[in-house]
Amino acid sequence: MDTNHQNRVMPAHPARRVACAQPPGDPWDRKAAAHAEFHCLLADATGTAEFARLARLITGGLQDMIMQAGPSAEDLIIAFRHRLLGHVEARDANAAAREMEDHLTRLCRPSAVTAFA
Repeated sequence: MDTNHQNRVMPAHPARRVACAQPPGDPWDRKAAAHAEFHCLLADATGTAEFARLARLITGGLQDMIMQAGPSAEDLIIAFRHRLLGHVEARDANAAAREMEDHLTRLCRPSAVTAFA
């Protein structure tokens, strides 16, 4: 990983913590949209406009992945966010990158979602 990128990892913004839970009665499509928006908030926090724009461009695809994973993945998604934010707050870019890669892999393979839940 680029060491310049490691130096730019910013501490978690409180707004991202709010994004870690959705009201229990919300429909899954609304929760999936909020889960996808979390990644945009994270990208915004980097202070890199290009990265934030890229995150907004891929949000629809990420939301589709979350929709396909289904409501049974919600606890997994929330646990991922807490782990990821811990890595960001610790300024551990390598651990955050591994966490993100593992998470996206699980979302792409629905059978893996249940295996890690």
